[in-house]
Amino acid sequence: MKSGRTLWDEMCAHYVAGAAQANEMEVTWNSLKGKIDEQRHREVAQRLAIQSRDAMAWRDRCLAYFESVNHLPMPSEQRTGRP
Repeated sequence: MKSGRTLWDEMCAHYVAGAAQANEMEVTWNSLKGKIDEQRHREVAQRLAIQSRDAMAWRDRCLAYFESVNHLPMPSEQRTGRP
């Protein structure tokens, strides 16, 4: 890979970054409470909470699947991204 990492390391980093990005969107939106009408804020916050939760679940499921197929351990720096 251009980064010098293996495909497996890149894949893990990609999934972890995607879940982190979904969580960051949720945190950013929650910081806007009181600046946006209550109903709109609540509805979007609920959707972003689902998106963040699902992103973490898909990250874990996809990486667990690929880990079982390639028999390679998760890179140590990526383990912190998984609960």
